[in-house]
Amino acid sequence: MYPGNSAPPIQSKQYKWPLERSPKLNQVGYNNFKNGVNIPAKLGDPIVAIDNGIVIFSEKKFADYGNLILVQHSDDVISVYGNNYSNYVKKGQTVKKGQATCCCRRNKREPATPIF
Repeated sequence: MYPGNSAPPIQSKQYKWPLERSPKLNQVGYNNFKNGVNIPAKLGDPIVAIDNGIVIFSEKKFADYGNLILVQHSDDVISVYGNNYSNYVKKGQTVKKGQATCCCRRNKREPATPIF
């Protein structure tokens, strides 16, 4: 877990924030048996790729992560987009930095907090 409401350090490369909203975080670290960053969002908010890459996983209803996407980037970083309402990309597809990959969901149990 990282102190305060700051994101974990990700090398020195400049990645795009995955939501167009302000980068205010709910929690960082272990939450509901999931490691990741919970970012407040609204139903249908587009979630974008943090950098150019290739989709290596895109499935619906994957365990506790719901609709889940994994993108492999050229610097050996894999970005994870979970709890999506709808996945827009498929395995093997190339994505560009800032391209919409999915959109946020919302329900009573998890009020619009995608896991990254």
